[in-house]
Amino acid sequence: MAPANDAVFLRRNNQIQDAIDGQNLKQALQLIEKRIKKGEEGRFLKASARDISSLAPWCSLGSSNARQTTPC
Repeated sequence: MAPANDAVFLRRNNQIQDAIDGQNLKQALQLIEKRIKKGEEGRFLKASARDISSLAPWCSLGSSNARQTTPC
C-alpha cells in the first residue's frame, strides 16, 4: 500500500474507534457497514463489530430490527 492509502485507512479506522470510545455505537456500526458494503475487508472492521456487539448486545451488524426499535 502506498503511504497515502495508509493515511486514509488510518483516518477511517480512527473515526470508528473514536465513535466506540465516545459510546456512539450506532455511528460506529454505520461506519463499519459502509466500509464493508464498499468491499473492504479486514481484521479491524470485524474486531470492531465484535466489540460493539459485546458492549451493546442489542446492536449487531446488519440487524435492521436493532436499528428500528432500539437505539444503540
